[in-house]
Amino acid sequence: MKKLQISFLMMLGLLLVNPAHSKDDRNLAVSQTNNAISEKRIALVIGNSAYTNSPLKNPVNDAKDVAAKLRKLGFEVVERHNLTTKQIGRTLSEFRSKLVPGGVALVFYAGHGLQIKGENYLPAVDAEISAEEDVANQSLAVRQIMDVLDDSKTRLNLVFLDACRNNPYSRSFRSAAGDGLARITAPSGTLISYATRPGSVAEDGIGHNGLYTSKLLAQMDSNLQIELALKQVVTAVKAASQGKQEPWMEGSIEGDFCFAGCITSVGNQDAIVPSQLPVQIAIQTPSKIAIRSVLTYHNGRYEGDVVDNKRNGKGVYTSSNGDRYEGEWANDQQTGKGTFTWSNGDRYDGDFASGRRNGKGTMTWGKGQWEGERYEGDWANDQQTGKGTFTWPNGERYEGDWINGQQTGKGIKSWSSGDRYEGDIVNGKIIGKGIFTSARGSRYVGEFVNDFFTNGVELDSNGRVVATIVNGKKQ
Repeated sequence: MKKLQISFLMMLGLLLVNPAHSKDDRNLAVSQTNNAISEKRIALVIGNSAYTNSPLKNPVNDAKDVAAKLRKLGFEVVERHNLTTKQIGRTLSEFRSKLVPGGVALVFYAGHGLQIKGENYLPAVDAEISAEEDVANQSLAVRQIMDVLDDSKTRLNLVFLDACRNNPYSRSFRSAAGDGLARITAPSGTLISYATRPGSVAEDGIGHNGLYTSKLLAQMDSNLQIELALKQVVTAVKAASQGKQEPWMEGSIEGDFCFAGCITSVGNQDAIVPSQLPVQIAIQTPSKIAIRSVLTYHNGRYEGDVVDNKRNGKGVYTSSNGDRYEGEWANDQQTGKGTFTWSNGDRYDGDFASGRRNGKGTMTWGKGQWEGERYEGDWANDQQTGKGTFTWPNGERYEGDWINGQQTGKGIKSWSSGDRYEGDIVNGKIIGKGIFTSARGSRYVGEFVNDFFTNGVELDSNGRVVATIVNGKKQ
C-alpha cells in the first residue's frame, strides 16, 4: 500500500506589516501585560581592516558606526576591531553567553571574506594563509556563527555581511576559490543581507564607510519593517554604484522588526512602537480598502489585492520556479478558496488556512511516479485528515478515514480486479475486523493482520460457510 504523506512548501512573501482589522473594530486597545517578557537584543559587530596581507580602509569605521547606532536602538553590543586568530573563540563564547531564547540576535561583519568549496570564512587580520588548509584555523567560519544562532533559539536572527571583497589569498590555493561569498544555509528565523550577490564582489568604498554599510546605517533610523528597509538599501546601493553592486537578501523570518520602532496605525494617527520595549500591544483599527497592486519578491511575483503592504483579498502569486497560486489571501498567507499548481503539473483546488491546505479540497498528481492519482476530501495542515477518497489510475480506490496522510480508521478498498474490502484500516494496511469480498463472490469475514486474513470464516457466493480460519490456517 502506498504511503500518502505529502510535503507541501508554501511560498511566503517577505512583506510583514501590521494587519488590517474589520470595520467594526474601531476602538483603540493598547495594553502592557504584566507577564510580558522583555525581548533581549544582542549584537556581534566585527570590523577587520589591519590585515597583514591586503589591508582595507573602511571596515573598522563601519563597525564603530554600526555598533554606536545599535546601542542607541537598545542593543547590547559585543564589538571587535581587527579580530585576531586568538580572539575568535573568546568572541564567539561571549556572544553566545548573552543570547537568550526568544530574543533578537544581530551579526554585522565588515572585512575580507572568502569561500572555499562552498564554505564561507572571515579571516583574522593576523592570518598567515599560504594554503587552503590554513583558512579554517585562522578564520571565523560563517558556519560557526550560524551554529551559535541555531543553538540559542532566538526568535529572530539578522546577519549583515559586508565581506564580499576579492580573496587576497587565492593565488596560494590549489583549487579555485570563488569570488565573494557562497550562499548560506541558515537556521529558521534568519535573514541574511550580503553587500552584493553571492559569488560577486563589493568595493571597499572611498568614503568614511563602505558603500553598503553607509546605506544600511541610513536605514537604521527608519521605522520600516526590516524587509522593506533592506529593499531600500538595495535600491540605494545599486543607484550609487550605477548597477555595479547589488546587495542580496535571503532567508525568512516571522513577526515584526523595525530598527527604530514599527509604526502602528492608532485611530487616525500613526504611533511609533519601539520594538525594544517589553510590551504586548493589541491595536484595533478601522478597516482598510484593498488596492490592486503588483509586488515583486526575490523568488516570485504577486498581482492582486493588497492591504497595508500585505496580500489580503484575491490575487495570484507566481514563483520563479513555475509554481502558481491563485485565490484568496489573508495577512500574506493563502487563506480561503484557492488553486495551487506546481510546475510538474500537480494541482490542488480547495480550502486553505494560514498558507496550508486545510478544509476540503482535491489534489491531482501530474508528472512522476504518482501521475494520474487523485484525492478528494478533508485536509488538516497539508495532510489528508478526516474523510476522503483516493483513486489510482489503474482503477483502484480507497474511500474512508484518514489521519495525518495515512488511510487509518474505517474504509472501503476496491481493486480493478473486482475484489473489495470493507472494515478497519491502519496506516494503509488491512488490520482489524472487516469483510473481504472477491470478484468471484466468496467472502472472508473476521480479523485481518497486515493485509492477511487470520481469524474468521470463509463464505461461498451463496453465503454458506465453507471454512473456518484460525491463525491464518483453515480448520
